[in-house]
Amino acid sequence: MQIRPQALACAVAIACQGAHAGEDPTRPVSVEVSGSRIEQRRNETASSIVVGHEELVRHGDPTLADALKRLPGITVGKVAGRGSEIRLRGLGNGYTQVLLNGVAAPAGFSFDSLSPELIERVEIIPTASVVLGTQGIAGTINIILRKDGSRARREFKAGAGGQHGIVSPNVSGDVSGKDGSFSHALAATISSNAQLTSVSSAESVADGAGVPALARRTAREAKSRANALNLAPRLSWTFGDSDSLVSQSFVSLMRTREDDRATSSTQLGAPSQYPDNGKLFRLNTAIARSDLTWAHSMAEGRRFELKGGAVITHRRSDFVFDQTGGAALHLVDSGIDERFANLGGKVMMPFGAAHQFTSGWEYARAHRTDSRIETDATRNNAVLDERYLGNWQRWALYGQDEWELASAWSLTAGLRWEALHTHVTGNAMAPVDVRSTVLSPVAQLLYKVAPGDRVRLGVTRTFKAPTMFKLIPRRYTVDTDNSANNPDNQGNPALRPETAWGLDLAYAHDIGKDGTVNASVFARRIKDVTVQQLFQHDATWIEQPANAGRASVHGIAFDASATLSSAVQVRSNVTRNWSRIASIPGPDNRIEGQPPLSGSVGADYKTGALTLGGDFTLRTAGPLRESARLLSYSGVTRELDLYGVWVINGRSRLRVSGANLLRQNQRDMQCYRDADGARSSASETTGRATLRIAYEHRFGG
Repeated sequence: MQIRPQALACAVAIACQGAHAGEDPTRPVSVEVSGSRIEQRRNETASSIVVGHEELVRHGDPTLADALKRLPGITVGKVAGRGSEIRLRGLGNGYTQVLLNGVAAPAGFSFDSLSPELIERVEIIPTASVVLGTQGIAGTINIILRKDGSRARREFKAGAGGQHGIVSPNVSGDVSGKDGSFSHALAATISSNAQLTSVSSAESVADGAGVPALARRTAREAKSRANALNLAPRLSWTFGDSDSLVSQSFVSLMRTREDDRATSSTQLGAPSQYPDNGKLFRLNTAIARSDLTWAHSMAEGRRFELKGGAVITHRRSDFVFDQTGGAALHLVDSGIDERFANLGGKVMMPFGAAHQFTSGWEYARAHRTDSRIETDATRNNAVLDERYLGNWQRWALYGQDEWELASAWSLTAGLRWEALHTHVTGNAMAPVDVRSTVLSPVAQLLYKVAPGDRVRLGVTRTFKAPTMFKLIPRRYTVDTDNSANNPDNQGNPALRPETAWGLDLAYAHDIGKDGTVNASVFARRIKDVTVQQLFQHDATWIEQPANAGRASVHGIAFDASATLSSAVQVRSNVTRNWSRIASIPGPDNRIEGQPPLSGSVGADYKTGALTLGGDFTLRTAGPLRESARLLSYSGVTRELDLYGVWVINGRSRLRVSGANLLRQNQRDMQCYRDADGARSSASETTGRATLRIAYEHRFGG
């Protein structure tokens, strides 16, 4: 694979020229296809999209991230060192609140390690909820683990995927049953997912007069494999007509290895520091989480719930950078251990058939130890031993009132108060102590225009708190050729929370029994928006997060699904986003990572024992101005996924699928310009298709 020099030179020149000038606990959501429960969702004051288990496993995707990319309003991005990131309305990096069974996803949680086989449903909630939390400026994604123990079920699935001759096997099982007042369910997956990434890049430098000073090409190939074991057991007891006790646990063990090799050749200027180098990264992660919920029903429809949980996270990683054929140049041994606990309760009190009040409280705390021992021969054999101790606490109080004002009008209004305290100490830093409080009013209005037609209006205040990781001023250095396009990275203890006022307006129209058309507009006004600040310190380029004033986000979204006949179902969605950061000169001064346009279209066709289907997804990017001097560009992403399911008999099925069948290459560029000249880089990542086959069998039931 090569980048065409003429096209690259033209694109970089243009770039440089531009650079210069819920699950609502008070109203449980169900995804079973039954008339009464679909009608219940349609009557919800706040809009939501609920995607059930069957839709998530339709394509046989190995990870939850792969399955979510086709859903309305969701895009999936890749973040170096953290795998896949799920974004609502194109906003990731903490703007989207991710919950696991209604509680914040644990530290170290990865969408790449979780299989769709473990998921009961996914709830996409574009507006805020005082019950689920208001730490989601873009919205909330609530992942509900498998939980149906009301009937006996035993299922087994085995399959394998192949990409460029590399095989990725996986096995999953699901058992459940009920014995009187006791029910149980267990879902388990074992997987080994491998990936090959090939990148060709070109770099050029020109001085202030425009005279070329550097021309370099680099070819990089990375082989990675992630072995994972996931368990999701659930136990449930009922005691009479008034009490229930539910235990939901999640265990994830994951081992990742990535071997990255790069070779560069310099046609003009000084050669690279290490023209033929390699990086080896190994990561072991263990997460154990358990939640216990007690519910007590009282007279006149009142209900009390008490929920507590605990999470233990253990991560160990090592990194080796070397020059091919030589000794190791840079070694890093790091580890993170975190213990998290939460406790909360809520009371639901109805006042007649058309009025209900919900109030509750939450408390959570985390204790984290973080160590990093680094030996760097590229910096005169410097040895760095950094150790950090962090404590985090959160308190929350909320109240929510729901009225059915008339047969066509419903109103939900709530208020949530949240206080956060983060304290970090370390042997290589001054103590960090950050406290913040946020008061979040939420109001949702539903108007039933006519049978089958609804209008929803929401006004919310949400926030995004900086993570402990971003507050620690620890430096992560690049191993070769530090520059404005390849800087070191460090945290910022002065980082403040972002807050936002939001407005959502949505219209929904029903089509038949289970079809729907939804259209919406949204707007967010963000205060203290976080951007990546680029600067030089002692001739070293460094990037760190910093607050940068105000930003505005708005957009429109559309999704539709319908059953055209007993054999054909169709679906589509599209989202158009705009954003602007006031402190960065335009044009293209939008929030980093937000695609202007994303969408998908798909269909399923069933004939006899065979079901065929597919989805086409599109995501645009284009130019992005990260600062007055730094401009980047990403190309359009197009993906075609197809699948087929053959029902062998009443208990067995064979599923065949293909992902990224268009095999489109991904192109990215970046240009930094100042008075001393311009530095440009461009890369092209090879697109590869993945083919999968799986056998599924159900025992009994």
